[in-house]
Amino acid sequence: MMNQPPDLNETSRKRLNDPRQVELADTGKKRFSPKLLFRVFSSLSVLGLLLSSSLWFQYLNNKEQAIQVAKTNASLITSHSAEEIDTLLTAITPLADSLANELSEGVVDRKELLPRLRKILDNNTGIRGAGVAYAPNQYDPEIRLFAPMYIREGSSLNFMQVESLYDYTLQEHDWYSIPFANRSPIWTEPELDPESGDIVARYGVPFYKPGNNRRGEPAGVVFLQLLLNQIKNLVGSLDLGKTGYGFILSKKGRFLSHPIEKYVKSGLSLFDLADQQKDGTLRMVGAQVITGKSGSVEHVNPATGQLSWMFFEPIPSTGWSMVVVFVREKIGANTQQLRQQEIWIAMSAVIVLSLLSVLLTRAYLGGLRRIWTLMLTISVLFMCGIAFIWHLTIRDPINEEKRVVTIVDRAGLDNFVTSLKKSMGDSTGHPPVFIPTGLFVQSMEFANANNTILTGYLWQKFTLGEHDNIERGFLFPELSSSDDVDIEEQFRRKDSDTETVQWYFRVVLRERFDYSHYPFDKVNIRIRLWSKDFNNNVILIPDLEAYTLINPTSLPGLEKDLFLPGWTFQESYFDYKYNTFTTDFGKISHRGHETLPEMYFNIVSRRNFLGPFISNLIPIIVVSFMLFGLLMIGTKHSEKSSWLNFNAQDILASCAALIFVIILAHIDLRGTLASEGILYLEYFYFVMYIATLMVTVNAILFSWDIQLKLIQYEDNLIPKLMFWPLITGCLLILTLVIFY
Repeated sequence: MMNQPPDLNETSRKRLNDPRQVELADTGKKRFSPKLLFRVFSSLSVLGLLLSSSLWFQYLNNKEQAIQVAKTNASLITSHSAEEIDTLLTAITPLADSLANELSEGVVDRKELLPRLRKILDNNTGIRGAGVAYAPNQYDPEIRLFAPMYIREGSSLNFMQVESLYDYTLQEHDWYSIPFANRSPIWTEPELDPESGDIVARYGVPFYKPGNNRRGEPAGVVFLQLLLNQIKNLVGSLDLGKTGYGFILSKKGRFLSHPIEKYVKSGLSLFDLADQQKDGTLRMVGAQVITGKSGSVEHVNPATGQLSWMFFEPIPSTGWSMVVVFVREKIGANTQQLRQQEIWIAMSAVIVLSLLSVLLTRAYLGGLRRIWTLMLTISVLFMCGIAFIWHLTIRDPINEEKRVVTIVDRAGLDNFVTSLKKSMGDSTGHPPVFIPTGLFVQSMEFANANNTILTGYLWQKFTLGEHDNIERGFLFPELSSSDDVDIEEQFRRKDSDTETVQWYFRVVLRERFDYSHYPFDKVNIRIRLWSKDFNNNVILIPDLEAYTLINPTSLPGLEKDLFLPGWTFQESYFDYKYNTFTTDFGKISHRGHETLPEMYFNIVSRRNFLGPFISNLIPIIVVSFMLFGLLMIGTKHSEKSSWLNFNAQDILASCAALIFVIILAHIDLRGTLASEGILYLEYFYFVMYIATLMVTVNAILFSWDIQLKLIQYEDNLIPKLMFWPLITGCLLILTLVIFY
């Protein structure tokens, strides 16, 4: 006759009447009364809540302090930047003011006027043009308009007569009409110069006929032209971190500088941008800016939802405003310290909730159902703790690599170049030669765990006359093999005093990546570059002017649609690492025993978690449930045994099959990544190895009637109860140790 499942009601009655089923509660009553257990766990829960609350308030306090410090620093950076720009501009205005005074007093006559204008440009390379525009018939009664001007074009100064180009007295030419009408000096609204494509600012100051005591109508206007490139470089030199940026707004709210160049070139204003993005905060900032106010606001990007701070400060001499934007998530604090505090809070919460679970499930009263509920609840809490640490790891990766010199703005590059000129010139006697070099990556693919296939374009700029003896070309020192590179020159172009050479490349680079935190790892694909010229002291520097945005999070140098399956690009930037060699390369090279900086282009990518979760973690989860099932079917109750028809031998065979599956999956993981160290995910396999072994040993000892209370008690109840808490607890501890 076939085995029939036992009557559940009958079984329940037997278990209730079975003295062994009451033993757990009875024994508990003899040793610890429920009231005592309740008081103990209640007291521990209260203490745990107090500890968790203390940690939480301490964390909030530290975070708020860090944010306030960062906010204060950001505000200071903004105000100091505005002051620095104002100082730069106010250093220029006395040149026009003094000439206007001398013209009004008759100190400068007609013969001295042109040499005086030329001298202003000779002594001040930041000024693009200087001139004097006379009012109608004021220069000579027979000459209606007269406006001589010198303008800088490259390295030369060209003379021109403005009146031959247009009638500057018309209202539309505000550089003349506004200071003339207001009879006061003024910076007019900057305009886009159609010839150069640059933003030009003009400063005008009126002058009067000698002997008029500055009464009546002015005799004309002294004016200066200033290219805003110098101010743009100043804004780019601000130390705003990897996610901050600054820009300048005119009195009308137009962009005079911005990381997105098209905002400037198209004459876009902050109000236009606010209308395009339907952003009320930007419109409010614009309203504050045009009235010359300072302040700060929190801004949420409507497209990305990213929260940032916007600080704005007026530039007094011009009426313009300096605006600095910081991404709030990245600003401030010691991220690692706050992250560790968050982990402590989470772990204390897990402990407190575990203690509260004893009270909520009333497990202190005994009873299998209550204890099972408690064990499963604790296991779920442990898994929540693991998931929280995973979340922190994805949000704030801990394997940040410290580089020697990171270049994220023009000022950083200029400072680096200046220090190299001094140090290398003094030590070698040969001043370094700097070659601007740019890189653009079009495609990328991982050939295996250590080889990366890259395609794209690389270009270099050489100054004619200065770099004529420098060999054109570059090298990838970290080639996988000599057959894994294909470089094809695209063009050579000479513009003015610069020769630009561009190449297309396809290369396979071999690098050592750190996969120890897999599947929460990040890789930094470092493209190391050498000059092909070994005979000169050549240092490659980033051609920052070739990139619209150089903020690392904007991914400069990467194709917009660049796709790498299983990975998300986070940053790209240039940096330098000082390397020392154990050879002098035959004493023909400057790249020898001395420590020299080498340029790298870095592409930082984070692995997407979903792929490894499906391919690696789900099989482990399935195996763990099967192990638990094997543990549960082991019994000495005759009715269950006859129904399940399973014995210790069957459990051993099943464990052997499961461990074979685990081994194959583990081997496949190691073969795919080829890591030298132990991966984080491998600890899951190690735990499963131990769990499988323990289930096997448990089955043997249980079937042999070894008199161990831990195993024989209540039909192997304790191992069954402890299976999930032990598995999840071990994984939580390992996760905590690795990612803390």
